Amino acid sequence: MKKIYLILPDNIPLLLCGKGYTDAFNRIGLFAAQSIISELEDDKVINFIPDYLMFFDFSDKNEELINKIYKNNKNCIFIFYLTEKAEKGKELFIKKITDKKLRKLILTADKENLKLSDEMVYLPLGINAKKYKPDFKGYTNTVNISANFECKKALELFEFLNKFFDKTVFYCDETEYMKSIESDYFLKFDEETKSSFRKSYKGSLSNEKERSKVFSESFINIILNDKMKNGVNFSILEAAASCGIIFCEQGEEIKRLFDIGCEAESFDNFETLIQKAEFYMTYPEIGRSVGLNARRAAINNHSVYDRVKDIIRITNKKFKLKEKNNE
Repeated sequence: MKKIYLILPDNIPLLLCGKGYTDAFNRIGLFAAQSIISELEDDKVINFIPDYLMFFDFSDKNEELINKIYKNNKNCIFIFYLTEKAEKGKELFIKKITDKKLRKLILTADKENLKLSDEMVYLPLGINAKKYKPDFKGYTNTVNISANFECKKALELFEFLNKFFDKTVFYCDETEYMKSIESDYFLKFDEETKSSFRKSYKGSLSNEKERSKVFSESFINIILNDKMKNGVNFSILEAAASCGIIFCEQGEEIKRLFDIGCEAESFDNFETLIQKAEFYMTYPEIGRSVGLNARRAAINNHSVYDRVKDIIRITNKKFKLKEKNNE
């Protein structure tokens, strides 16, 4: 049986995304193990003797581990998966990895990253929709915002929405929240908006059940693709799997991966967002239908099991391996 070791990021939701891939690799016949990057022990990975070592998160700090694994097992295949637009540090690391004499596969969920390496392959993220079981009892929130609140754009969006809707909520870890209320843009808010922002913060969501409840029970879910330039982030897939009504920024990939107007909605500016949101609030049965269609799309078109099969297929083709990777 072939073995794969996955290095997962700390941050939610990508940690949940990575765990889904670990489960899927086990389901298709590989022996899969995982570690969160902040808890990573090199010796544990080396002693596992992986046939594949897959990084959902990586940096220069992992170079020593890569060198150790390669020294002990030159047949190991290293899989690097860029799940967001690469920042400068990762750009440099990818260029360094490209030049290394490794058996490697470099994947990206953001087409913008393809320019970093001729070896890079585009592969959208996948999700185990069964982990997101919406127990819908009615809408409890008007708007749920899923975004990086350290970014100015998320604060601009909140300020704009606050003029139109009550019961707006958002979730993020405490560190991100504290940075947002210390930002220059937040400090320019009037006192009423500052108060609304603080009341709208509801803490963090640590598992699929909690996240599914919020996505399904929010009238609309506005998801900013702020860490991606040309791709679909994992929060969009989570909202879809939860029967959530998704509003995301217009882009080439969202239109390709979802049927806009049937499975999700898109907007190119805040004014368009308000117009579309008010339509769905006037006709909630249409919005509910869009949410149900989104879940069907998550199950049928964005399955994590299909994605891991794609990874094995691409790996087989590149390294001319046998199709049965569990032998």
